[in-house]
Amino acid sequence: MRLQVEAPQIRAAVEAASIPLRRGHVPILDCLHVIAENGRLRFIGTNMDVEAQATCEASVSEEGSCNVNAADLARVVKSSSGVISAHIDDIYLRLESTGSNVALPILDQEFPRLKKPEDHEEIEGAERAFRGLTPFMMKDDTNAMGGVCLDDGNAVSTTGKRLARFGITGGKGQVIPGMAIAAICKAMKPGARLFAGERTWRVEAENMALAGKLVETKFPPWRRIVIERKPICSFDADEMMAAVDRASLGRAHHLFIQVAEGAATLTGEKWPAQHIDAKATVRCDDGCIDFLCLTSDLIECIKPFSGSVVDMSATPNAYRFSASERPDDFTMMGAVTDHRNRLPQEPEAA
Repeated sequence: MRLQVEAPQIRAAVEAASIPLRRGHVPILDCLHVIAENGRLRFIGTNMDVEAQATCEASVSEEGSCNVNAADLARVVKSSSGVISAHIDDIYLRLESTGSNVALPILDQEFPRLKKPEDHEEIEGAERAFRGLTPFMMKDDTNAMGGVCLDDGNAVSTTGKRLARFGITGGKGQVIPGMAIAAICKAMKPGARLFAGERTWRVEAENMALAGKLVETKFPPWRRIVIERKPICSFDADEMMAAVDRASLGRAHHLFIQVAEGAATLTGEKWPAQHIDAKATVRCDDGCIDFLCLTSDLIECIKPFSGSVVDMSATPNAYRFSASERPDDFTMMGAVTDHRNRLPQEPEAA
C-alpha cells in the first residue's frame, strides 16, 4: 500500500470512522481497518454493535489494506500538516509529512465486520428526536427501554417513570440501542439520512456511513399509557418551574397539585423533620384535577418546555405535558403517585 493524502481530509475521515470505538480488552476493536483503492482511502471502525465507514480522496499508487490503532493514528494525523505520504514498511504503516516521520505497528489479524445491510426504510426527523430523547432513556443497553423505539410516526423513550415522545416519519416498532443513539447524533450532520430495517439500522452521510444492530427485545406497549384526553388546563412552563421550586423548597420529594378556578396550587410534602409545609400557585386556564407526583419527575417533564405555554392532561395513572406551539409534536408523561380524580366525566350514551 502506497499513497498520498491531504492532512485535513484524512483527519476528518479518521475522526468519523472512530465514532463507535470504545476502549476495551480486544486489540482489534481498538483499530481502524485502512483500505486504499480506486483513488480513495477508506477507514472502518467497529465495536461489533456499531460499524462506521469514512472515505477521503487520495493519490493511490499501490493498493492495499492494514489494521492500525485508531488512537495512535488520530494523534499522528492531528499533528501533521500539508500532504501525508503513507506506505507499508514490513510490519509498520509509515506516515511521512513535513518534519514528521512516524511508524505505526500493524495488527496482522482479520478485521471483524457486521453482516451486509438489509433493506431499510428511511426515518425522517430522527436527529431532532434522538437529541431530545437522550435524557429520557433507561441507562441499560441490554434492555429495550435503554433505547429509542421507532413506532409508526413516533420516536419514544422511557426511564420507567417518565415517557417522552417526538413525531417522526416511519418506524415499525424497531428499537435502536442507547449506545448507538450517541453515535448517530454525532454522524447526523446536514444531509445525513437514517434508515431502519428488521434487524439493523444505518446512517448515510457525505463521505461516511454508520450501521449497527437493533435491540432484539420488544419495547413496552407504550400506547396503552399514552393520554389522548383533551388538555385540562394550560400554564407557562417557566412560571410552573418557579412554583415547583418554591413549593418544594428544594427538598420535598413529592408535590400535590390541585388545579381549580384558574390556578394551580402546588403543595410540597413535609420535610423529614415534619414541621414545614410549603405552597405555591401558578396561573392557568380553567380546569379541575388534583394528583400527587414525584418532584424530580415533574421537573424533568417541564424542563424541555421552557419558554412555552404547556397543555396539561391527566388520568388516574399519569399526567401529560405538550405544547401546541412546538412543531415537533413533543410530549412528556410522568407517573402519578396518587390521584384524586375530578376529571369531567363524559355522559353515558342512552
